[in-house]
Amino acid sequence: MMKLIERFSGLVKSTISGFDRIVFKGFVLPLMSADRVMHFCRAQGILNKDYKSWMMAQTKNITEHADQYAKDTCGHGITHIPTWRTRKEALAHERQRQEQLASGLIGVWSCLEAGSSYRARYCSTTGYPQLQNYQTRCNHLYYYFDDPELGFMNIRLQTWFPYHIQVCLNGREWLRRSLEQAGIEFLAKGNKFLHIDDYEKAQQFLDQQLDVRFAERLNRFLPVVFPAMQDILGSYFSYYWTLWQSEWATDLIFTSPTELAGVMDSLLRYAHMTGTSTSVLRYLGLCHLCRTKGHLSWRIFKNRYSKSLYPQARFTILEIVALKASSLAEVIRCRMKDKISFLSLLRPLAKLIRGANSVSIAQEIHLSKNLLALLG
Repeated sequence: MMKLIERFSGLVKSTISGFDRIVFKGFVLPLMSADRVMHFCRAQGILNKDYKSWMMAQTKNITEHADQYAKDTCGHGITHIPTWRTRKEALAHERQRQEQLASGLIGVWSCLEAGSSYRARYCSTTGYPQLQNYQTRCNHLYYYFDDPELGFMNIRLQTWFPYHIQVCLNGREWLRRSLEQAGIEFLAKGNKFLHIDDYEKAQQFLDQQLDVRFAERLNRFLPVVFPAMQDILGSYFSYYWTLWQSEWATDLIFTSPTELAGVMDSLLRYAHMTGTSTSVLRYLGLCHLCRTKGHLSWRIFKNRYSKSLYPQARFTILEIVALKASSLAEVIRCRMKDKISFLSLLRPLAKLIRGANSVSIAQEIHLSKNLLALLG
């Protein structure tokens, strides 16, 4: 990065480096095992066979409070989202824009999503039900705020026991609030700063984020999103916070769009030449290439963009495009054992690029040569 800045020092007027996306997860550690949960239930006078009814009563209480809090604070109750695929952040931004909310609670959304909880199952050894951990789908509440100090953020609360919490912050949103409080003028578009009057002070604000005692800061939100915590769990339990995701970003602010346009082609070409397929695919959440005992295999993590146009090949368009030439050759050799030809892998790509219903073999061969040249 420093070499890049030195190379274009005449065009870059300043840089800022700091947190981008930051995601924390909160867990009540003593409630992470079935044995400890049964001990907790005994202390509360809850029989294992009555655990589900007790838990659902607490879930109802949490949801009702959240709904009333949302109505009192922003005028909207809980908004249910039918599928987890809906981008909740976009919904929050749209409501904030329409209602011109400067700060505070934007809204509360609910969605049925995967979670970890406990259930009672009969144990033949003990002769009575035992609690077991299991993966399920349960209701989650999403609180979206534009915090006066931290900026746009959200908190996700699992409404089923043991009430896991996720807090998503953004270092650039945090910086925006810091600049506003300091009276420093800036121009931002989305998550990008196009201009800041005092770049040195902005970098100081980003550096100060590293010294924050995050556990204390995150605990301040618990009375807001989980006010019934002490009533349900008691006063002896607390959340243990872990940093689940963090992104560190460096922004290069060029003197003008015209100056940047002159070098953009070179930067993009360099990125294509030096970027690795593993990094691209992992960023897209698509697949990962792994080797075990000299054998090549593919693990498909998830495909959020499109289903394979050629199911027999088990590859999507994005996966093929992202491969370097060397990796592509290995994949071809591997797939040839399954009698899947090189042209079979490229046929969906050819159709997608040309937008045609059918592509000739000659066209596919020509395209394959261009693809290898591009990826190589």
